[in-house]
Formats: sequence, C-alpha cells, structure tokens
Amino acid sequence: MTWTFVSSKTSTVWELSFDNSLIIPELLEPTIDSEGRKVFDITFNHGEVEFLDGKITETWGLNVPYLAPTLRAERGDEVIVNIKNDVDEPTTLHWHGMILPAEMDGGPHQLIAPGQTWSPTWKINQPASTT
Repeated sequence: MTWTFVSSKTSTVWELSFDNSLIIPELLEPTIDSEGRKVFDITFNHGEVEFLDGKITETWGLNVPYLAPTLRAERGDEVIVNIKNDVDEPTTLHWHGMILPAEMDGGPHQLIAPGQTWSPTWKINQPASTT
C-alpha cells in the first residue's frame, strides 16, 4: 500500500509568533574535593514558571524552577555529581551522549528516592560535546 500526501502543509512561516525568550541555563561552577575531582551539587526541586502571560505552570528543575544548570568539564577531569531529590516522588537523571560506566548513567533503573542523594562519579574520556 502506498500513501500520497498531495496537499500536506509543511511550513508555518509567518503563522507562528515566537514571543518567549530562549532560556539559557547558567553555568554551575564546581568545587574541587580532596581527590581533585570536580564536584557539582544539583537538587531536583519544585518550581513555577510563567511561560505564557498570566498562566503559571508547575515545573521541576535542577537548582532552578525549570531546566538545569550547565555543567562544564574537560577530557581527563574526574567528576562527581551530587544529585539530591527534593521533590515528593522518586526521580532520576540520565546523561545523554556521555561516555561513562553504565552504573553511573542513571535512568529508570536508578531511581533517587525523595530526600536521598545519588552521587555518580566518573572520568571524562571523550571528545568535546554537549550532552
């Protein structure tokens, strides 16, 4: 069977307005522990954001009401990320595109219970990227 879309609309140019500013997450500066590792402390928390005028949306964020800070490390750096869960249900965090040991990668099999902290640690060993 073959499908043909002859009158499919493919462009929304001039039909959509982009009034909201792009949110650029702030850079989170690490501390350095006694083993020389870069330590990042982030916390899941509840927030509220007004994406549209007069409409408040409940959100989750990491250190901020929405999104998360930028973490910067270089090849060869040892990092530890302390991820505290201050929301009222289990949650998790996953490092998309990061090359690291599976047990440090997060995901649904590594839930962080409310009030708990998970502290994955690994050595950065990959070319520069955004994850």
